Amino acid sequence: MSASEVVRRYANSLLDAAAEAGPGIEAVRSDMEGLTATLDASADLRDFLRNRLVDVQLVETTLERIFTDKVEPLVLNFLRLLARRGRAALIAEIAVACVEILDERSGVRTAEVRSAIELNPEQLEGLRQRLAAYSGGEIRLQAEVDPTLRGGVVARLGDTVFDGTLDMYLTKLHRRLRGAR
Repeated sequence: MSASEVVRRYANSLLDAAAEAGPGIEAVRSDMEGLTATLDASADLRDFLRNRLVDVQLVETTLERIFTDKVEPLVLNFLRLLARRGRAALIAEIAVACVEILDERSGVRTAEVRSAIELNPEQLEGLRQRLAAYSGGEIRLQAEVDPTLRGGVVARLGDTVFDGTLDMYLTKLHRRLRGAR
């Protein structure tokens, strides 16, 4: 079984437990988003969880100390389970997968957007609306600045890539001019 299959299986298990007897899906979504933000902000914590030389009991205790009273009891028990099974290194991926699965279930798709400069809120909203019209559903944008782009935007929605970069424009222009001979 591949790592991504393991991640999705754990994520689905947590979401199923939350739906059946737990605090509810939205509480778990909030906890997973908070967990992702915490791990993104702390390289030390990420490195600690990925270190296979650290005793699993120490990992479990550390997770309890950090997240007790900050996440739902179901989520805390889930983190303990991952620590006990030696899967703490997957916590960040599982948290992201939970949010993605919830988005899939509710029909929300995520588009990854790379741009040469930071886009303002109006530009992001216009891009989101165009992608929503294209896909026929709700879109959540993940935008990032890519300094390797000379100009423009690249958007990825599932397997479809929309390349509106300066390099692509120049390539198309070059092809047209070569074909005009």
